[in-house]
Amino acid sequence: GQRIEPQADQVTGETLGHFVIKHRIGAGGMGTVFLADDEKLQRQVALKVLSPEQTADPASVQRFQNEARSAARLDHDHVARVFFYGEDQGLHYIAYEYVQGSNLRDLIRARGRLDPAEVVAYAVQLASALC
Repeated sequence: GQRIEPQADQVTGETLGHFVIKHRIGAGGMGTVFLADDEKLQRQVALKVLSPEQTADPASVQRFQNEARSAARLDHDHVARVFFYGEDQGLHYIAYEYVQGSNLRDLIRARGRLDPAEVVAYAVQLASALC
């Protein structure tokens, strides 16, 4: 396929390694996250792809690799698991467990201020994962 530009929304069907991209589901400081199919294990993953700009910077690539290694050591119900780290077409990527639903940031944007009891419940889950 053609070179994947992580910022592009028209990447359906493109592949990175053994992952087939379905569509973009998010973006962050280091790259873009896509919903993808893992062809080897036949499951959906959240595929985080380091941006081409960051890929050109060895320090950014090292931080991305460190993120993959650190996250791979975590095993908690409230933390998405790392399934794979790879590089293809000059792009570095991490395959995370895909967890369907919205994140807390999106929930707050959609609903505004949360009920204090709900905030406490989320804080307890977060603290548990951090421990």
